[in-house]
Amino acid sequence: MRTPLSSSSAVDAFGERRARGQKNSKVTRLDERRKARRRLSLRTLMSIIVTVLLAAAAIWAIFFSPLFALTTSRITVEGANDVVPAEQVIASVDEFSGTPITRLSMSSVVQAVNSLTLVRDSQVQRSWPDGLTITITVRRPVMAEMVGENARVIDEDGVEIPGDPPEGLPVVALPSEDPLRAQAIEQVQTVWAALSSELRQMTGKISADGQQLTITLADNRVVRWGTQDDSDLKSRVLKVLIDQRPAQVYDVSSPTRPVTS
Repeated sequence: MRTPLSSSSAVDAFGERRARGQKNSKVTRLDERRKARRRLSLRTLMSIIVTVLLAAAAIWAIFFSPLFALTTSRITVEGANDVVPAEQVIASVDEFSGTPITRLSMSSVVQAVNSLTLVRDSQVQRSWPDGLTITITVRRPVMAEMVGENARVIDEDGVEIPGDPPEGLPVVALPSEDPLRAQAIEQVQTVWAALSSELRQMTGKISADGQQLTITLADNRVVRWGTQDDSDLKSRVLKVLIDQRPAQVYDVSSPTRPVTS
């Protein structure tokens, strides 16, 4: 026969079962939390891996894939002419063909284009996805420099331009070395701009040494111009002197006190 539990024993037994149940419930919840954290950590890790792979793929596509590789046929040249044809400019950057334009140094391209003797300056822009737009400034003839008995065409930087001198250019004699040569070229341009069309037609040669200028007229008369200062005034004074005071030498270096002889 079973002995009936006393009321106090029943309560104790119920309490033990309840305590065990609560303990088991806590363990279950802890396990669930651990599993949830593991799942969250795994999802986070996978998310990081996917993000890194996507970033790597994007970097490869942008900087290394053929998608942005420079294609010669996609290079546009603006400012080209018969002196510097577009084909010559494109050939100067051939070394960059196949390089993604996202990695291409624009300064390196400019340097390659400017290596062409008759290109004075250039600008380069990317033309997406695989081209370039190159704008060049071609050297223009500004004077004909006498070298011995021959004249060669030069631009404002003193760089020789192949070909015969175009009509209307001043014939000049210049120093052969910088910085006097650069100064002399600047002086000649200033004086030539100040001369009237009539005086330009009368001019045979302009000699500049970087400090003083002398103009030899076509009939061998001489104009002592002095510096490039007050060139506009000197031009007007010279015109009056030629018209009103025939002479072999005109000295307008001090235009307010001109001298003839």
